[in-house]
Amino acid sequence: MAGLSGVNPPARHTISQAAGATASCEYGLTSPQQETFGAGGGSARITLTHVSGGGCTWTAASTVSWITVLDPAGSGNIVIRYNVAENTSTSSRQGRIEVRWPGPQLGQNILVSQAGR
Repeated sequence: MAGLSGVNPPARHTISQAAGATASCEYGLTSPQQETFGAGGGSARITLTHVSGGGCTWTAASTVSWITVLDPAGSGNIVIRYNVAENTSTSSRQGRIEVRWPGPQLGQNILVSQAGR
């Protein structure tokens, strides 16, 4: 992906949780656990695959204002797109994208690091 350097190879993470007495939700998240951007910013994506269970929803949110998640919620298979703004400071910075299903307790965090000017 453009704008990335030092990215670990993608890994698949599968987490299951009983959503009720008869249903369960299982997703596979394929993404590096950490992504690094240069000071100019850029864009990237996270692939989320619905493995099993019915009525399974997910959410994706950034913990910082300079990462914009373009696909914040849904159900089923999706590519979660996000943008990283330009860093005009000389200091590097870090933030997270939190992908959760079916509630706020289960999911995966993606650490996003960005170099300073």
